[in-house]
Amino acid sequence: MSINFNSAAPLPTPSLMAIGIFDPAEPYDVRFTYTGSQSVKNRLVITDPETYETLYDRTLLTMKLLHTIPAGILQTNKCYTAAVQVFDADDNKSSLSESALFYCYTKPDFFIAGIPSVCKSATIMLPLSYLQPEGETLKSYQFFMCDANHNILNRSDTFYTEDHLHYSFNGLQNHYTYCFRAIGETSHGYRLDTGYYTVEVNYNVVPTNAVLMLENEYRRGYISIKTNIKSIGYELKNNNYLFQDAAVTLYGGNYVKYNEGFSLDGDFSLFVEAKKLPSGTFLQAENGSFTLSIVRVCDLYYCELKADDYVIYSPLPKACASTMSDDYLVTADGKAVEIINLNYDDDDFIVFEVKRVNSAYSLNTYHKSYALSG
Repeated sequence: MSINFNSAAPLPTPSLMAIGIFDPAEPYDVRFTYTGSQSVKNRLVITDPETYETLYDRTLLTMKLLHTIPAGILQTNKCYTAAVQVFDADDNKSSLSESALFYCYTKPDFFIAGIPSVCKSATIMLPLSYLQPEGETLKSYQFFMCDANHNILNRSDTFYTEDHLHYSFNGLQNHYTYCFRAIGETSHGYRLDTGYYTVEVNYNVVPTNAVLMLENEYRRGYISIKTNIKSIGYELKNNNYLFQDAAVTLYGGNYVKYNEGFSLDGDFSLFVEAKKLPSGTFLQAENGSFTLSIVRVCDLYYCELKADDYVIYSPLPKACASTMSDDYLVTADGKAVEIINLNYDDDDFIVFEVKRVNSAYSLNTYHKSYALSG
């Protein structure tokens, strides 16, 4: 009788790679690393971390360092823990690996809705749709504009709230083919991709850089004139005004109201040129969406923009005031300024620049002469 005192040493313990969020209605490959002798089969154990109940315990005959969870084994809107064990050809085995936590959710619908195959404008809006039945939230997303070979031409910022699900790309080149795409990620790490949407750009080009377009109607003996100048409707409170040098000066509580020919709906850029303004509100949108005012803060003057929940301040160039009797108010270093002033003789206009993009406002103020010199 012979006695064998040699016993096989246990195999090295494998390590699970990160298990991503997945839809249990589809098969999923759980991958792991292992550095011992050739593994010929592996065992995967999945438990419920709340009840510690074993929900899945199967051994697969494969040399691959992965274990495929069949479809329909797990439930959605739940988290689980998993551990893996390997066996070699002599049926030596390793210990179970450290447990890894993972989540199961229904695969979200993530797509660009209603995008045209032919765009008849230099601007295209991409309405992004995200739907997930268990309420898994969208953590981040980003839009891409590419050429026909999927080379990136432009991209949006990465957004972290659902306020930008309708995003626009501007300046599309006529007779050009673009591909648009969005990618994203859910709060538990579900990677999302709409894929590429191919769009051909084809729009009519109307020249807008010519103030006047003349056409000789020689058969009829006259010249027709077309202009790109747009007539803007307006009304005045009274006749106390002076129109001179392409500017209007208002007196005695007068105002000018523009009532036809343009709109401030959606995104816009508004440039207002003015000088010698009194303090207080000097511009107001008719629908009350925003106001511009001159305000004094700590002996300095600012333009104040109030819009929805926004309050924005922009310092005024040379920002102090003079009195009606031309007694100048000065800053701490003795410099007089002109903008909040009814009598100061200064001909330099201040530009008030208001922009709204995706419901967010911005305000900037500067001298018109400075902008022209730049």
